[in-house]
Amino acid sequence: MEKALAFKNEILKKLKEKWLSPGDFKTSTAYYKKLAATGYTSYLKIFSLNYDMCVEHNMEAEGRRIERGFNEERIWDYRRYDFQKDDAADFYLYKLHGSLDWYRDEESRLTFVDGVQTIDPQKMEIIFGVQNKLQSYDPFNFYFYAFREACFAAELIVVSGYGFLDKHINDNLANAFKINPKRKLLINCYNSLQSFNEEKYKDEIGKRLGIDINDIHIFNKPAKDFFNEDLNIDTFSSLFPDSSEEAEVLPE
Repeated sequence: MEKALAFKNEILKKLKEKWLSPGDFKTSTAYYKKLAATGYTSYLKIFSLNYDMCVEHNMEAEGRRIERGFNEERIWDYRRYDFQKDDAADFYLYKLHGSLDWYRDEESRLTFVDGVQTIDPQKMEIIFGVQNKLQSYDPFNFYFYAFREACFAAELIVVSGYGFLDKHINDNLANAFKINPKRKLLINCYNSLQSFNEEKYKDEIGKRLGIDINDIHIFNKPAKDFFNEDLNIDTFSSLFPDSSEEAEVLPE
């Protein structure tokens, strides 16, 4: 047991200090700023499985308001996700597996630190490991059901960097397409091998989710290139040639 805890602690330390907080953070993640330049006229919901702070830092650097669910006292409150408010945010961020800067205070309320380097890795409020990642307490429970509702409402779901290995995520995507088979799934993946077969990959995802491969669109390129070149309303609209209206889009 002690060895297992020591191993977990070491992994969490590396997550905090190296893997998810690189020294060239501002440069290496600058392409996230393209989220603010999609040309979309409504707020966007962003569902992330990552622990890092890429979305938050880059949207704030662009002067965009991003809602993370914390009130003025720095305590998480689901009521912050109110899209009908007069001062609605530009982006609503849902971190389904937690965040490097999250922890629980003495009253077990979710709060955050300003610098991830100051937090004890063992106290980070993240869902870690390959075990069942669906949790029955907030914010994880709230975020998961928000993801479910968003999938059901969206006409286009944009996915970048996801390997389709999380059963709970896959089930919600599959159920959304069962309810509305006319949805589109845009997948940004990256496989540089010459042997990579895009149609075979599309068929694999289609079978895994139980959806028509004609509703799946693959962009095989690094995330940086996809964000810079394709994450925009022109690309989204091209997937709906018979529609003159903006598609309800859900980035993940």
